[in-house]
Amino acid sequence: MRECDLIMKGGTTSGVVYPQAIYRIGKDYRLRSVGGTSAGAIAATVAAAAEYRRQTSPDQDDETGFDQIAALSDELGDNLTRYLQPSKDLAPFFEAFIEYQELKQKEKKPSWFKLIKVIWPKLKSYRRKPLRNGSLIAAGGVVAGVAGGGIGLGILGVGAGLAWGVVQLVLSLIKTISAQLKANDYGMVPGTTQPGVGDGKTQAISDWLADRVDKIAGHWQDSPPKTPLTLGDLQKGRGDQAPGIALSTMTTDLTSRRPYSLPLKMPGYFFNPHEFEKILPKRVVDYMVQVGNGGKSTGPEGKELYPMPLGGDFPVVLMARMSLSFPILLQAVPLYRQDKAKNGGKSWVRCLFSDGGIASNLPVHFFDAWLPRRPTFAISLDSFDKTRHSETEDRIHFDQGIRDRLHLPVQPITGLLGFLASIFNTAKDWQDKLQAEVPGMYERVVTVRLEPHQGGSNIAMPPEVIKQLKDYGAEAGRKLVDEFDFDENRWRRALCLLPELEKALPGMHDAIKTHRAGPENWTYEELARLHQSDFYPPKTPNWPAEVLEPALDELADLGERIDAKDDAQMVSGGVTPDYDAGLRLVASPDLSPGGNAAGGTGV
Repeated sequence: MRECDLIMKGGTTSGVVYPQAIYRIGKDYRLRSVGGTSAGAIAATVAAAAEYRRQTSPDQDDETGFDQIAALSDELGDNLTRYLQPSKDLAPFFEAFIEYQELKQKEKKPSWFKLIKVIWPKLKSYRRKPLRNGSLIAAGGVVAGVAGGGIGLGILGVGAGLAWGVVQLVLSLIKTISAQLKANDYGMVPGTTQPGVGDGKTQAISDWLADRVDKIAGHWQDSPPKTPLTLGDLQKGRGDQAPGIALSTMTTDLTSRRPYSLPLKMPGYFFNPHEFEKILPKRVVDYMVQVGNGGKSTGPEGKELYPMPLGGDFPVVLMARMSLSFPILLQAVPLYRQDKAKNGGKSWVRCLFSDGGIASNLPVHFFDAWLPRRPTFAISLDSFDKTRHSETEDRIHFDQGIRDRLHLPVQPITGLLGFLASIFNTAKDWQDKLQAEVPGMYERVVTVRLEPHQGGSNIAMPPEVIKQLKDYGAEAGRKLVDEFDFDENRWRRALCLLPELEKALPGMHDAIKTHRAGPENWTYEELARLHQSDFYPPKTPNWPAEVLEPALDELADLGERIDAKDDAQMVSGGVTPDYDAGLRLVASPDLSPGGNAAGGTGV
């Protein structure tokens, strides 16, 4: 069976497109590596679970897991909002948000009058005090008018009361909701099933996903398994015949202001079980406590803290929950670590992990390699512009030809909010967007283009819109399976990589053998032989001469041979694609104990 890797973009409710796409791809490809961000992370976890079931089942053709993924589309299609259960204090705000979303589905640009009419009843708990104060001022004006101040003073008092009531209402809303969001880690929805919310039967998103992952993986028999599906389970596989599944998702530590790729691999972060039971099923938290029991600590305010599971011990459902923390909608994930204090010691700090899409919404770098041995497919999401795109040809965009480097659509800025949104989206997505434009990259990315009422933050989509997204996902999967040419993809990757090596390596000979930064500086060759580092000393006395210096010599010789070639012998002298890219050492969001984690292996 052919193998592939699969990356899926974040997009909140746009993730409804993924189940049918995964089902279609899984019929023709064995998934070796799966990853994504936010809603794409949810899709990645269930895809990995389905592949795990196929690999570990006695029947090696068992596609039950993929059949169950296909059925998720119908399950989600009933009502997306039922899986989003708000905390009790934020329920009125959440209900107002839902009413707003439902009105937007009916009318693209509802009037202010209709918005107030729909949302006003939901804000009852927020408006009592400001309305009372405003009423008192208005009543005072009327009394003053009756007492002899005149009709004018009475009217003025009524007007002042109304104005003050509106001002107080706005300030009260901002103050109250801000305080509630802070107390709930800046999200209306914790993730676990909330008592008294909904029909009392439907699970909230974290409980639902944890159960679905274990059922799709075949871990669930008559009752929930004691141990949830973990990264270690995925990685075991069946040896050489089926070497396991890699799963990666993105998250963002807002407190440290840096992204992480999951699973965590380096110790240092801790969790509090009581806080985690708000965002994950208790059975998953109990497993995490059991794994980390040996490293238990006491944190701020006497909180019990347990080390986060690392590597193979990491629960698969936690991979999705830490990536799916859409700001304001879903609560951030609280973790603790020790930070330097003023006195030179260390103190506990509480870190909030939020949506992975803040840093990288389409992490195509996860499983990439210079010269890949299997395709890494990516499913992206973008906007559908009726003035620019054709419904039949551009809705599901899969470009296998030569792409115009200026093909990206111009999106006019029509106001201050649009200007600010453009700044935010550019800062957030520019790396992913440019990476996906390089030849050898873009022809393996299928893009589903959605209209404003489809996907995104539209959590109250009606069933007919959800069915459209399902159909788009099925078509996206079909295009990847039927239209992708891997040999052409590999050809383009080679034509882009080799010229960059030809540009980089010739300078190695001079840098290693002859160049000196100053009269007192050594060449790199002399550095390898003579420099004594207090920070990175060699493991053995002979290591510089036996390992480091020969490695530099080989690079210098290769660079010298390339430099001696004429243009006709150079790959860059032939017909190569136009692209904007270059080789460089880049930072990786993967924090590993030994470092050197960036880049793909292609194996």
